[in-house]
Amino acid sequence: MRVLLPLTLVVLAVYVVLIPLHFRAAFENRDVLIVYNGMLFAVLALLVGATPVPDAEPTGRTKVWLRRLMVAIALLALVVGAYALAAIVYRTTKDVLTPNRVTFIGWNLVNLGVLLTLLVKQAWVRGGDALASLRETFALAMVPYAAWALCVVLVLPWLFDTPPKGIDGLPPSIQDMVLAEPGRSCSNAAKARTSTCSRTAASAGSRTSPPSRRRATPGTTSASM
Repeated sequence: MRVLLPLTLVVLAVYVVLIPLHFRAAFENRDVLIVYNGMLFAVLALLVGATPVPDAEPTGRTKVWLRRLMVAIALLALVVGAYALAAIVYRTTKDVLTPNRVTFIGWNLVNLGVLLTLLVKQAWVRGGDALASLRETFALAMVPYAAWALCVVLVLPWLFDTPPKGIDGLPPSIQDMVLAEPGRSCSNAAKARTSTCSRTAASAGSRTSPPSRRRATPGTTSASM
C-alpha cells in the first residue's frame, strides 16, 4: 500500500491543478462528479491501509517521509473533497433532493471531517509519535462512519418513504435521460403514450371483430341519410 503513496500524490496534484481550468466540469457533468467522489474514498482507504501498525513501524528517515507523504495526500484530498461537496450541493439546489444525494453529501462531510482532523492532529504533534496520531485519528473515524451508515440504512428510507409517482416523480435530469426527447415534459409524454396505447388497442379490436353480414335495405339507407 505504501508503494502507491507517491503515485497517489502525483495524481491528486494533477487533479488539483485541473480544477481551476475546468471548474464547471463536476457541476455540470455527473460522471465527473462520480469520479471525484470515488477518488476521495479510494484515497482515504489508501491512507488507512498505509498507516503502519505499532509492531511494523518504520524508523529513521523512512518514518519521516511516510508522515510527510500522508499529510500531503490528506491536504490535497481535502481540496478535492471540498470541490466535490460544493458540486453536489450545487446540483441539489438546481434540481431536487434525493436519497442518493443526501447519502453522498453525508459521506463527503464525514470524509472531510476525518481529513481535517488528521491534518489538525498532525500539526499539533510536538515530539510525539506522528504515526500513532494517525492511528488514533482513523480509529476515531469509525464512529461517524458507522453512525452515517446506520442513518443511511434506517433513517433515509423513512424520510423518503413516498408513494411512487412514475416518471413524473423523478428529478428533471433523470427525466431527460428516460424520455426520447429531452425537452419534452413527462406529463405530455405520459399522455402521448396513453393515447397511443388506446389507439393501438382500438385498431386491434377493429381487426379482430368479424364484419357485419347484414346488408342494408334501401329504406334503411335512405333513412340513415
